[in-house]
Amino acid sequence: MSDVIYSKKMFLEESLRQQIKSGNYQPHDRFPSVAKLKEQYGLSQVTVVQALDRLEAEGLLYRRKRSGTFISPVSKVRQVLVVSGVSRLKSDELNRFLCHLDNSQMESRSNLIILCCTIEEFEKNSPFLKIVYKDLFAVIFFRCPEMLLRHREELRESKVAALFYGSSAGSKQLSGCSFYCYDERTLVFRALDALYERGYRDISCFSLDMDVFEERRRHYVDWMLEKGLPVCKEKVHILPAGGNGFAYMREKLRQGMNLGRAVFCTSNSNLGTGCLQALLQAGVRIPEEVAILGVGNIPGLREFHPRPAAIEIDFQGDAARLVEFFDNESAGDASPGRIGQSEFILDCNQTV
Repeated sequence: MSDVIYSKKMFLEESLRQQIKSGNYQPHDRFPSVAKLKEQYGLSQVTVVQALDRLEAEGLLYRRKRSGTFISPVSKVRQVLVVSGVSRLKSDELNRFLCHLDNSQMESRSNLIILCCTIEEFEKNSPFLKIVYKDLFAVIFFRCPEMLLRHREELRESKVAALFYGSSAGSKQLSGCSFYCYDERTLVFRALDALYERGYRDISCFSLDMDVFEERRRHYVDWMLEKGLPVCKEKVHILPAGGNGFAYMREKLRQGMNLGRAVFCTSNSNLGTGCLQALLQAGVRIPEEVAILGVGNIPGLREFHPRPAAIEIDFQGDAARLVEFFDNESAGDASPGRIGQSEFILDCNQTV
């Protein structure tokens, strides 16, 4: 008999807990009275009161004497986990994305807690997600689509929303998954169009030896051909993975490289700023002789020169739209396919 009573109490607690966390209630809403819950569930007053006591102890409810029981503000806590191939200490872009997520959640209707872990940490903890991350609501796979594919079924079974954030190139393999992307072709074409509109035709490309940048190089070639401009291997320079943009550009200059009148950098991460620093040190006037147009980290570029143009992914806008999406989304119910598409910020007001 005691086991039956205990089971009923556990059932009631879990049922009420799910109601509170479902989003049907807002913080400070009045919760059903003991009398209504007795009638609804057909349980004794003692069992109902004990269940409410337990939920109050968990911080999901609070009581006011002679007023009733109310939803606690912390009942809407939702954890959003960002999984990335690198830590935020090693990635300026990841760090800025997380900072904007933190700032955007301040305006959220839910009480979001933004967490971050590496791929290795996620793999290690994935069998125990609901234990390690007790209130896990959603996982954002930051530029690692293969991780979403690997774990989407277990996340769906756990009723955790999962989506990919990154380039449209990365999302091509995500059939049946949710994703929010920036379009690589649009990004590259917009950057190169900015140079073209300023009269530049002889444009070199500096890139990194990584998959996403291979796609950006391909779009550079497509753009050059579309404009009827000559494309040759000597104009495409690829920095080996883990290399230093400053040392690479300095060596190229030492070899007497034909730089062209404009330089398009596929990234500023360890590339654009390093190339710019080497050009300045070599006495190349920027941007009168060479226009550096990079992707991302505009403040980093301006440490070396105030006028380079740059295309930057709109991390701030993306974060705000993702938080809004989570506010309106039930756990695990994210519709497969594109949720939205990032904009780009072109900062070239002071460029030639």
